[in-house]
Amino acid sequence: MFTTGAVPIDHPLVKDAYEKNLPQEIREKIKYFPLSGRIIHEKLSPIDKILIFGGAILEKDPEMKKGMKTDYDGVKQENLTPLYEYIEAIN
Repeated sequence: MFTTGAVPIDHPLVKDAYEKNLPQEIREKIKYFPLSGRIIHEKLSPIDKILIFGGAILEKDPEMKKGMKTDYDGVKQENLTPLYEYIEAIN
């Protein structure tokens, strides 16, 4: 399983979300690949801009709040290498 998001993959929120949203019996049977995502504010839809703005207002962590207001692009071909290697290994 892979996920993408704007939160850095080593941030505790990524692991927390994975563990809280996927039962242990499923996690034991899969391999998980968190991948960095992308937010380019000028390309967002008006609704997405409102959602991010609202999220930034509610966010208590100053670093996370700052990150929500800044463009972020963690999408890189090389980030897929571990996923590709895993797929090849199970084939």
